[in-house]
Amino acid sequence: MNVILFFTYGISLEDWDNSGLISREIKLYKELSEKYKINFTFVTYGNSDDLKFVNLIDNLEIIPIYNIIKYSNNKFIRILKSFIIPFYLKREIGNNPQIIKTNQLYGAWVPILYKIITNSGLYIRTGYDLYTFSKYDNKNKIKQYFYLFLTFFALKVSDAYSVTSKVDFDFLKSKFSIKKNKLTLIPNWVDINENIRNIDERKNNILTVGRLEKQKNYKFIIESIKDSEFELVIYGDGSEKKDLLKFSKNLSNIHLKGTIQNSELLEEYQNYKYFLSLSKYEGNSKAILEAMSSGA
Repeated sequence: MNVILFFTYGISLEDWDNSGLISREIKLYKELSEKYKINFTFVTYGNSDDLKFVNLIDNLEIIPIYNIIKYSNNKFIRILKSFIIPFYLKREIGNNPQIIKTNQLYGAWVPILYKIITNSGLYIRTGYDLYTFSKYDNKNKIKQYFYLFLTFFALKVSDAYSVTSKVDFDFLKSKFSIKKNKLTLIPNWVDINENIRNIDERKNNILTVGRLEKQKNYKFIIESIKDSEFELVIYGDGSEKKDLLKFSKNLSNIHLKGTIQNSELLEEYQNYKYFLSLSKYEGNSKAILEAMSSGA
C-alpha cells in the first residue's frame, strides 16, 4: 500500500526540523511503515534540501514541490501555480489510485485536485477549523469566504474528514450537510511519559510553549508575570518574536528560549511545576496535552 502525505501549504520537512517538530510528526508514519509495511510519499513545499530526510522512514519517497516547479517570490503567483501542482505530480507518481492524506485544510486544494484527476481516496485531517480561525483573526472577508468554500468543497470531495475537537465537529455538522460517517472526531494524541519527575523536585517556575503569535496572548502573560516572584520561560518562534523580545528586554524573569527538538522539550516540561496557556482561542492543543502527560 502507498500513502501520499501532502504537507500543509508552504511547509517543508526543513521547516519541521527547524521548528523542532520532526521527531514528533514523523513518529506515526514510522510506526505504520514498520508495522504494516506501508510505503509513504511525502509531497512537501520544500526544495532539494528536503531529500536529506529520506532515511527517516523505510520505503519513503520525498517529492519537494519546488524541485518540480520553480519557486516564485510573489505570494500570489505561488498560490496560482499551486493549482497546476497536481498535474506535475500525476506525471511524477503515476495515474494509479492512491490513498491521499493531508494534515490541514490550508492548501487542501492541491490534494483535492490530485484526487479528482487520479480517482484516489482522500482523507483530510484538520487540527482546527480554518474558517472559524479566520474570523477570530479578523482576516478580510474574501479570505473568510474562500476558507468557507474550501471547507464545503473539502467535505464534499473527501472520502473521510476528521477534526480534533468536539467544538469543530459540532460546528461542521450544523453548518454543512455531511454524508453519514464521513466526518469523525479524532483528538490529538501524545505519548504518555511513564517516568514523571516528582513535582517537589521541579523549579517553582512557569513554562509556556507555542507559536509566537497574537493568538497565544504572550504580551498579556508577560505583563501579568513581570512583577511576580516567578520565572517565565517561553519556547517557540513566530511573527511576534521581535516585538516580544523588545517588550521583555529589561525583564530579568522573562526568558524567550526559541525552539528545541520535541524530544528535548518533553524533558524540559518536567523541570517546571506550572504550565501556562492563555490563548485567545485554541484547537486541541498538543502543547497542553504534552504538559499534562509530563505532570506539569
